[in-house]
Amino acid sequence: MAFIIVGMIQFARQGGFTRQVGNMQVSGRYKTGKETAGLGEFPITGNLSVFFGGLEFRLAGDENRGGFLSAGSAPQGAALPEYMVISGNTVIFKLSGGGELNFTSLAGGDYAELRIEGNFPPDVEGFLLSYKPLKTSRVLDGENGLPVIIANGQSYSFDRFVWEQEPGLLFLESEGAPVSYREVPEKTVFNPEDYTLREALGRQSYDDALRSWRDRQYSLWARLVQGRNDEDLVVAFLGEAVGRGTYQNAKTLISSAFLNGNRRGYGSSLYLGGIGRTYSALNTADRERLSRLSRLIDEGSPEILGEDHVFEYLSIRAPGLVNRAAALVRDIDPAALSPELVPGIFEGFSEVKQHRPQGENPFGDLPEQTCILISRQLTRVSGVWNSGQGLVLVFRDGIADTEFNLRLGKALAVWAETAGNAAWAAVGRTLILSVLSLADEEGIPARLSLDESAPAEEEIGRLDSVRLYRGLQSSEYYPPPEYYPRIAGLGIDGIWLWTSSPSVSAVRENQILDISISFPVEETHYLMVWGVRPFNRIQLHGMDWRSDPRYESYDSSGWVYYPQDQLLVLKLKHRIQVEQVRIFYD
Repeated sequence: MAFIIVGMIQFARQGGFTRQVGNMQVSGRYKTGKETAGLGEFPITGNLSVFFGGLEFRLAGDENRGGFLSAGSAPQGAALPEYMVISGNTVIFKLSGGGELNFTSLAGGDYAELRIEGNFPPDVEGFLLSYKPLKTSRVLDGENGLPVIIANGQSYSFDRFVWEQEPGLLFLESEGAPVSYREVPEKTVFNPEDYTLREALGRQSYDDALRSWRDRQYSLWARLVQGRNDEDLVVAFLGEAVGRGTYQNAKTLISSAFLNGNRRGYGSSLYLGGIGRTYSALNTADRERLSRLSRLIDEGSPEILGEDHVFEYLSIRAPGLVNRAAALVRDIDPAALSPELVPGIFEGFSEVKQHRPQGENPFGDLPEQTCILISRQLTRVSGVWNSGQGLVLVFRDGIADTEFNLRLGKALAVWAETAGNAAWAAVGRTLILSVLSLADEEGIPARLSLDESAPAEEEIGRLDSVRLYRGLQSSEYYPPPEYYPRIAGLGIDGIWLWTSSPSVSAVRENQILDISISFPVEETHYLMVWGVRPFNRIQLHGMDWRSDPRYESYDSSGWVYYPQDQLLVLKLKHRIQVEQVRIFYD
C-alpha cells in the first residue's frame, strides 16, 4: 500500500485569512483573494488548518504528514487543497490529486460536533489527515480506549478508532462513513465533595487529625530511636521534639551507635553538631541538584516538574534560572505531560505566586486543567485497607502509588487554598489523610491495587512513617513550618541557609548583614550560612564573638568560618526567641 506524502510547494505570500464557520475555525492563505469565476471557489495556498474542540487538523504546511493511500503502486500526485468552498456550516477543500475533503460543524443537538468525510478518486483507498492537540488541551485515556481531549473545560472524542499507523493521523476511508469528533456528555457532574472525607472538610478538623497521627508516630519513634542507627529517623524525631518542648529529653534517647558511628549526616548535624564532617556532603548534593535542573532546563524537558518544589528551590539557590524555567513551562504541551508531573504543576504555581507575587504566573490555567484530569482518576473505596474507615486516592490503571498521592494531596491543598478553592483544598487534605490512615508500626504499602489478584504488600514494598513525615514538611505555609531541616533564602547576595529554624530573615545596611533566626529559648541548634564572603567580625547576643574551633564542646554559642567554601557555621544557644547574628564587613 503506497503512501503519498503531501508535497512541499513554495508559494508567493498572499492574504492570510481566519474564518469562523459554525463552531470550527479555518485558518489559511488565499492565493489571489478572489473567488473563481463566480463559483464560490477560493484558490488557497500555503499553511492550512481547521480548529475544533482543542484539536488542529493540518491540511497543508510544515507539520502536515497526511496524504492519499493507494491500493496500487502508481503515484497519485500531491494531495494539497487547491480551492476552498464555504456552504453554510460546511467547508469543502478540493484537492490537487482529485477528490475533496468536507468539514461540517453541527450544533443542532445538545453537543457540538465536527463531521469529516472525503470524496476521493476511484483508485484511492483513503486519506490520512494530520491532527494534533493544541498546547492548551489535555489528552486522557477514555473508558472505551479512545482518547479524550479536554479543551476549555469540555471533553471531546472521536466516535471510533480512526487512525492509521500512528496517533496523530486520522484515516478517512474512501466511500466510508464520515468521522465524527464531538463533545462528550458527562455521565455525572463531578462534585469534589463526593471525594472528601469528613475530617478533611475544614482546616481545623484536618489539623486535629494530622496532630493525632503525629502523636502516634512520635511515640513510636521514641521507642525505635533508642535501638536504630538511622539518620532519617533521628532527624524526624528531633525535629518533632523541638516543637513539643521535649528536645533535651529526646536527645538523650538517641542510641550511642548513632552518636558514635558514621551514619550521621547533614540533617542530624543541625541538632547534634558535627557539621565539620557533614557539610561537604550537603554541598555535593546541592551542586548535583543544580546541575540536574540546569540540564533539564537546557533540554526544555517538562520532567523538571517531577522534581520536588523546583521553583522554590531555584528562587533560593539560582534565581537566574527561574525565568528560563518559567519559559519552559509556558512552552509545555499539556497533552505531553505524564501523570507523574501533575503535583509539580500545583507546586510550581503556588511557589511562583509566593516568590514572585507581582509577575505573570507561567503556569496560567494549567492547575484548573489538571483538576479535570484528577477528577477522572479519583476513586473512593471501602475501608478494606484501613480498618473500615474508607479512603479516597488517585488510582491509575487500578494502582494507587501512596507516595505520589501524598505529594499530590499536599500540592493540591496548597494551590487550592491560595486560589480560594475550598472544595479542591478539601480533596487535597483528603488524599493526605487517606494515605496516613494506612499507617501502622511498619509503615504503609507503597502501592494499593484494585485488582484482587495483585501482588501482596511484601512484594511491592512499604514506606515507613519517617518518609511520610518528611513529605509533609517542605512547604513554607502548609502545614505551618516545623523545626525540620530545610533550605532557606535571605534574598541578599545569593546567601542561603541550611537550618532547622522555622523563620529566618535578614537586613543589610551599609556594611552590616543582620540575620534574624528563630528557635525556642534555652535550646541549642546549628546552622550553615552559605555564600558569606570574608568579613571582619561577628556579633552574637549583641557582643563581639570570636571564632573557636572547639565551639561545639562549650555550652554556649559559637561559630567557625570556612573561607574556601564561603561557609559560616553557627551554633546558637538561644537566650531569646529570635537571635540576631550581625556580620560586619567594614
